Amino acid sequence: MKATAVAHPIQGLIKYHGLADPVLRLPFHDSISVCTAPLSSRTTVEFGAYARDQATID
Repeated sequence: MKATAVAHPIQGLIKYHGLADPVLRLPFHDSISVCTAPLSSRTTVEFGAYARDQATID
């Protein structure tokens, strides 16, 4: 079996810092992020015909 995953990084410019209103779940700051799609990361794993396979991606 072979599988490939593609991840597009997102850089947060203004990050979450708690809730201004916990009842309404309103954040202190609006979240602003930039998607850097051209800088994607592609990972492919292929498992053999063994009884047990293991893959670790860090």
